[in-house]
Amino acid sequence: MQHEKVEIVRSILVLMLIIASFIAAKRYKNIPLLKYSLYWVAIFVFFGLIYTFKNVAFEVKEKMAAELIPGYAVGSGGRMVVKKADNGHFYLYLNLNGKTVRFMVDTGATNVSISKNLAQEIGINTEDLKFIYTAYTANGVIRTANAIVREIGLADFKLNNFILSVSDYDETIPLLGMSFLNKFKSYEFQGDNLYLKY
Repeated sequence: MQHEKVEIVRSILVLMLIIASFIAAKRYKNIPLLKYSLYWVAIFVFFGLIYTFKNVAFEVKEKMAAELIPGYAVGSGGRMVVKKADNGHFYLYLNLNGKTVRFMVDTGATNVSISKNLAQEIGINTEDLKFIYTAYTANGVIRTANAIVREIGLADFKLNNFILSVSDYDETIPLLGMSFLNKFKSYEFQGDNLYLKY
């Protein structure tokens, strides 16, 4: 708390120095050396402020992205929050073997499931898969196979050699089921937010 107060006072003093520099530069415009020196002081202080508050600026950027892009996870310190989309669903952008994929969160689904086409795009050899399982979806009964994805991750939360379900139906929306959500310490839906702890 004391550290935060010191930072606020320091920021106010620096801001006052910038303003004073510009006022002095205008007042003493007939003295070129002083005028340009004050401009350089103001520029130096301005970039010093940017550097000092780079973490704050990064947090603001992240929060803006979360508000504007449903599915964009924002967080730090082992906690993430995701905003609900306009259609009432939660979406998450996950990294699958280096490819960013938009998943719909489905707590009624046991597994993470993707289409055969997407599996091929992320490097899974679908020719070797055995479609021996069945799944009941809004599109009817479909056949599925288990496959291993080398890496699956959400922001800095990553899992290796993760088992997911591949559907032989190419129009399958990537679903994020409980097999992924249960890897978190906890997950909680509160209003328009999904909170994930890891």
